[in-house]
Order: sequence, then structure tokens, then C-alpha cells
Amino acid sequence: MQTSSPNNEKKTAKAKGTSSDAEVANPATQSEVALVPAVTRQDFADGLRLDLNLGVAAYPVFLMAKPAQLLARYMETLIGQQTAERQSLRLNDPKRVIILCDENTAELFGIDIETQFITAGWEIDALTVPAGEQAKTLAVVEQLCEALATLGANRNTVLCSVGGGIMSDLAGFVAGIYKRGMHLAHISTTLVGLVDAAVGGKTAVNLPTGKNQIGMYKHPLAIVSDPAYLQQLPEEDYVCGLAEAAKTALLAGEEFTAWVEANTELLLQRDPAILRELIARCISFKASVVASDPHEDNVPSARLSLNYGHTLGHVIETVTAQRFYDQQAQQTEQAESDQSEHRQPEESNQTSSDPSGEAALGSPIPHGIAVAQGMRFEARMAMQLVEADASFVLRQDALLDALNLPALDPAIMGDDLANITEVFYRDKKIENSELRFILMANPGNPEIVTVPREILYDHLRAWLSEHTRCSDSVSLLDSERLEHSDNAEGMTGAEPALQAHEEDSQ
Repeated sequence: MQTSSPNNEKKTAKAKGTSSDAEVANPATQSEVALVPAVTRQDFADGLRLDLNLGVAAYPVFLMAKPAQLLARYMETLIGQQTAERQSLRLNDPKRVIILCDENTAELFGIDIETQFITAGWEIDALTVPAGEQAKTLAVVEQLCEALATLGANRNTVLCSVGGGIMSDLAGFVAGIYKRGMHLAHISTTLVGLVDAAVGGKTAVNLPTGKNQIGMYKHPLAIVSDPAYLQQLPEEDYVCGLAEAAKTALLAGEEFTAWVEANTELLLQRDPAILRELIARCISFKASVVASDPHEDNVPSARLSLNYGHTLGHVIETVTAQRFYDQQAQQTEQAESDQSEHRQPEESNQTSSDPSGEAALGSPIPHGIAVAQGMRFEARMAMQLVEADASFVLRQDALLDALNLPALDPAIMGDDLANITEVFYRDKKIENSELRFILMANPGNPEIVTVPREILYDHLRAWLSEHTRCSDSVSLLDSERLEHSDNAEGMTGAEPALQAHEEDSQ
């Protein structure tokens, strides 16, 4: 992994096929960050334990059956230890936990988890929120805080998420602000949660303008999961986790990437031993990165590299959610109008109230699938800006394809290029009004690159023009954008090289 100290110089790399400059960290002045192992691993016949030491926090991850019972026993050990460090946790009797589920996890796991806590002698309450990103709002946060107050929760109470990344984000944020901090634990039921979201202490909720705009760092007492949970995941949820795992493998380097490539079939079959190894490797790598820069204080930040694929990924999530909920609102308004005028409502699955006449939209694109497309996008950008070879782009494409993460049809984004660009510029990685991407020329060498607006536009135009009407969109963009005659056919510098590489391979 590469990074730079605050005093390191940057070089200016002239983007191929453009007249503009992109700032990248200078490999000649970068120092290799030695990622200190931050995880101790213990394998058992019936599971796995990983002890994380992140510098600012230390906690275990258990992958075993009866996770709630195991979590209860572990928290009791914290209560029983009388060192000053453990006393500061304020874990005192009565032993009380409040679990936070969404509608789906409550139905699948709620009763079993409640039973496990009760069997272990813990007092338990449960709160349920709607499934999906719609739960990650300030309105839901306020409702949850009111509910905690009504239940008499205090700073000694443990708030325990049950679910994936959405639940760990939401529970972590609520636990961080309620009474200025209550205890937190995660029972992860998804692969995304285990390999990425629950680890590292980041929590956040969304604003209408973008994902994860309000958040904080809040580490759990422990993370637990039952391997059987992963066997029950719907296919879409499961492959979302594989996207985050592929991202981690590529960031970690050649050895982990090759291991994932060699085990794609077994991963799709959800082989328990291979899944255990995948989870252990992903957590170990992420923990090492987080320990090197827990709060992204370094410039540039090693931890920032974990956002590979997420810049476009978050835009895809936001834009497709906006379009979906706007269409739902239009359909509701149309139905109410039809009802008031005693007309027969139109079938929503046949026609759309979208004035463009497009077919009805599907649900918003899930996080992992959006990130996978972001990785494809950033790999092509890397050919232009950090001299990535076409073979790396095609290799990553093949890996994502093999994990059932095909390229997305850009028609999902609509053709409002001005809106898409605006969403990009709400990204949390913005620095000095400039957008930064995580790019790499090969596995294990991520670089943080400042990408000028006109280069971003070229790549967006190349992607979106595959299926959308972009000919009239240029006029919608602000005057800062530059025109490039050498890209008149909508091709970035990456596309001819990819095309030539594919032809040579044939």
C-alpha cells in the first residue's frame, strides 16, 4: 500500500489524450506503509475468533454458532474483569441489551436471537426499522432515540445491531449519540457486514443529497456471526458481499487476488471453509489498514484507499434511489388523481409515469453491486491517469464477472448528466473542491488521485453514452468543462487500448 506524508511532494501527471492535469501521489517520494498485523487468529473445529487491535479500540470477531449466546458470555467477561480498563466500560448489572433489526432480519433471526439472550440471562428488548437504505435517515435516528428513552435505556445498556451494513451503520450512529454514548455490539447476518461494514468503527446515516453524509466513529464491544446465516442470504445480498471481498483482495495485493480468482466457484457455492478463509483475510487486511490510520488523519490517508469503487458506487446508489422514489411518488400522485376522477388506474408494471416514457424502474441498486461497477469505472480511469495496463482492467472485469457481478446497464442512471455530476461533487473525499478517486495500476498499489472535472466528464460520457441520450447533455454542464476534439466519438484514452488488447488476445 502506498501513501505519502503531509510533506511529500506530488507530481503532476498529464492525462493521456487530454490537455488537463491530474494530481497523483508521486511513487518516487512515496513510502511503503508497513501494515502492522492488527489481528490475532484462532481457528476452532466449530468456528473462528479474530482479535482486532486497531490502536484506538480492540475487540473480537467471533464466527460461530449461537452468536447471541456467545456475545452474552463475552460481555459477561467484561463485567467480571476488575481492571481499570474494563471498569471504564461501565458494563454493570443488570445485564441488558436492546437489539435493532430491520423487518427482514427480525422475521428471519429475531426470535432465535432473543431466545439466545434470554437463555444467557440477559434482559432484552427489540426495535425494528424498515428494510433498506430508507432506514438510514435522521428521522429514523430520532425515532430510535425516543424509543430508547421510552425503554429507559442508559449508557450501560448495549445496543446490538442484527443485520448487515445498514444496521451496523444505523445502530453505531445511534449508540454514539444517545446520552453521548451507549454500548454497541453487532450480530452480522450478511457477508458485506462481516468483510467490511461492521469492522473499523465507521457509522453514518444518509441525507437526501447523498449517502453517509452524517456520521461518526463508534467501535463495538464485539462482532459475532453464525456461519449458517450466510447460507440463508438471498443471492443478490450474497454477491454484494463478494464485491466488497473482491475490492479488498485487489487492494491487498497479488496473493489475495489470485486466491479469490482460484476460488470463485467455491465462493459462489458458499463453501463453508472457503467462506471462513475469505472472511478472515478480509477482516485482517482491513484491520491492518484501519490501525495504520484509524480516523483518516494522514495526508493522503491509507484508510481512504478502502473506498476503491465507492466514488461512482455511491453515486449509482444515490441516483437510482432518487429516480426510483421519484417515480413511486409520481405513480402515487397519478393513482390519487385517477381515483379522484373515477378513472381506472394504469398498471404500474406496464407503463411508467416518467415523462420520458421509459419502462418502470427497478429498485435502487444495492451497495455491493454499485461498488463493483465503480471498480470497473475506476480501472478504466486508471489506464488514463496512473498507467494501468489493459490486462489489469480485463482481469478485474473477469473476476467480477466470475463472481456474478456483471457490468451495469448505464441506462439505470437516466440522462441528466448535470444531476449525476452534482452527486459526484457531494462525495466525502472532496478536498479543496476537487474530487479524489482511488486508482491502481495493479493489485496492491492503490493511489489517491485528484481527477479534474473534465476528465471525469469524459469517462462518464463514455459510459453513459452506451445506452443514454448524451448528445444534448453537454449544454447542461457548467462552463468549467472543457471540450476535447480527440474524444469526439465519446472514447476515453482507455477504450481504444482495451479494444486493441482484446483484439490482440483473439
